[in-house]
Amino acid sequence: MKLFRKAHFLLAIALAILLNRIQVGAATYWLAPKGRVLARGSEADPFPSMEVALKQVGGGSTFIFKPGTYLGRQVTLLRERAGTPQKPTVLKSQQKYEAIIHGSPGHGISVTDGCE
Repeated sequence: MKLFRKAHFLLAIALAILLNRIQVGAATYWLAPKGRVLARGSEADPFPSMEVALKQVGGGSTFIFKPGTYLGRQVTLLRERAGTPQKPTVLKSQQKYEAIIHGSPGHGISVTDGCE
């Protein structure tokens, strides 16, 4: 019986650690016009586009656009990449008005139904 309780206790601790890591998993990732497709998404090694970033890390994190012009694609945030109300996907410019999305029909960011 003691062994069963100890195993239960260790399982509960392991589960608590895992859940804590999942909640902390909402990280901050960086994008830059000259970022790399195989980047880590760090400030020193940014992604080149939102599309690449979302494919690699998914939603529910903060994405910071470094200053510059992002050519050719409109950023579309689909419901499955929007995160949750507790952990939303956040897109922001490192410097206000300095990240320019240019070359797409909408010249900007759009969201699909179910995203706010």
